[in-house]
Amino acid sequence: MCHSGYRCNMAQQTLINDYMKGKGINMSRSVNKTAQLLSAMGIFFCFCGVLMAVTDEYYNVKTDYGAVGNGTTNDTTAFQNALNAAAAAPGDKWVFVPAGTYLISTHLTIPVGVTLKGSWQFTPGSGATAVGATLLAVEGAGNPNGTAFIRMDSDSCIQGIKIRYPNQTSKTSDPFTPVQYPWTLDVFGANVKVLDCYVENPYQCLKITGTGRANVVGLCGQPLYKGIYVNYALDSCRFKNVHFYPFWSGANHGPSTWIANNGEAFVFGYARYQDMSNCYSYGYKYGFHFIPKPEDPYIGQACQGQFVNCDAILCGTAAVKVDECQIAYGGLRFVNGDFCVNERYSHSTTLESVTIGAETSGCVGFDNCSFWGPSSRICTINTGTSPGTATFTNCSFRDWDMAAEGKYAFAVLGGRVIVKGCYFITSGNCVSVASAALGATITANVGAASTEILNNAGTTKCQVANNVP
Repeated sequence: MCHSGYRCNMAQQTLINDYMKGKGINMSRSVNKTAQLLSAMGIFFCFCGVLMAVTDEYYNVKTDYGAVGNGTTNDTTAFQNALNAAAAAPGDKWVFVPAGTYLISTHLTIPVGVTLKGSWQFTPGSGATAVGATLLAVEGAGNPNGTAFIRMDSDSCIQGIKIRYPNQTSKTSDPFTPVQYPWTLDVFGANVKVLDCYVENPYQCLKITGTGRANVVGLCGQPLYKGIYVNYALDSCRFKNVHFYPFWSGANHGPSTWIANNGEAFVFGYARYQDMSNCYSYGYKYGFHFIPKPEDPYIGQACQGQFVNCDAILCGTAAVKVDECQIAYGGLRFVNGDFCVNERYSHSTTLESVTIGAETSGCVGFDNCSFWGPSSRICTINTGTSPGTATFTNCSFRDWDMAAEGKYAFAVLGGRVIVKGCYFITSGNCVSVASAALGATITANVGAASTEILNNAGTTKCQVANNVP
């Protein structure tokens, strides 16, 4: 049975099962077989509801394991029993969560190879009237280091799920101090997938440590303190279409102020070959924070990766803060990014789009990126005697020196910098190179008159040429 009220023949059922297992529809089949498939799926609700129907043949937390989904009944045991049963079974290991609001009083573990699939067929939104698979997280209030709400083992997947913390501090509180909770998602196994999930108001959203090859696509929400944290990542992870925005708090001033002074959207430690695209954060203290590698003699260097079409908007201190990055394998590369700082909520007087610290020995590159918003500087490069290099090519800059103190857009205090083919939109001092800098190349820029470039490093270490006002 297709569980749709329509009895399929054997050929039709086989074709539908193949489709549900991700094998797709082979339109090169014979006309007769294709017609059989379309006939089987011709009833509209069979075609559109086939995912829910077929999943019922596997493990349904409601119909098979007694979950209620009314928002008050404790459904923890039903969920974990379904997950454990799927792990023990051969073949497909699906646990389906129909639409409903499920109270999970403690935490869950998704075992090896199991998928927890909610009823959402796309990334759910924040609308209060939206109906879909929603989990309520309540355990660990006041204990940010406690057990994560959902722990994910190797080859597991969570998809189409909405998660909410109903006991979080009211979003209308001002001043706002969030209740600290453990991580919502803790990935400790390899090849894990997080797909099309909405985590509404977590204190800490997603942690990936001690593993690799995680694939995160379509994750949205408003993490209050930490969004995504990656460390001890022994192999590449992929992030796409991640969106952190005030979906939960809206225009309320309290949460926005706290996040702008404390929150970090994307945090990377020791993490090789990271790949992020089309990701966005709004209103955090740091949009991207690259922290030093762990103090471990067996761990090599800090983060290395590429970040394409990624934005960090309205940041409270810095859009990109680099404490350390790898010297090998290309360092950090941002392409087509949009970076903005603003003191609206943080009230900081030392805003910088990019801050590169003294331990940075690798290359931090920005190509075709835009830097804007009222800031003190665009970038401070203070790598000391480390051979770190910052490159800016085909970028645009505006709105620095917000206090009209004569500050330079770039302050090169150490290390090396290349600024080439860029556009300084705002009038003002452009680049200052200190005597301790190891090298600087400032060429072919527009809006950078020679009087707006200060070279204290000498012509041997700093070359300035072909810039036009």
